[in-house]
Amino acid sequence: MRDFLDIDFMFHVVERFMISATLTRTRSNLQAAGIPESALATLCGYKPSTLSAAFREIAQLKSTDEAVLLTASCRLSELSDAFYPLALPKSVGVLKHLLTRLESGELTLDQVRGSVTAIFGDLGNAA
Repeated sequence: MRDFLDIDFMFHVVERFMISATLTRTRSNLQAAGIPESALATLCGYKPSTLSAAFREIAQLKSTDEAVLLTASCRLSELSDAFYPLALPKSVGVLKHLLTRLESGELTLDQVRGSVTAIFGDLGNAA
């Protein structure tokens, strides 16, 4: 039987990790683009709960995983700027399609900006 003064028994200690600068930048990019963290996780092939745990400082990701997430968040932020004043699509499938086309060179940010400018005039470049 445990002694009631046993500190380990009385308090469950949870190890906390400090959020990295890379994840902080990733979160900032997502907020600027208006994209949920769960969408980024899905776009990059991670479980949303894994990314959520990393942002809540409960789990740590490998630096290579953080780099993948940062790169995708940068692309989403750039895409969001190109879409201004329109919001990015909320569908993860549509976002994945746009990112795939950007990565392959089939679509450029300038083409997106041009299409938005054709609709809204110079307002599309006021971001």
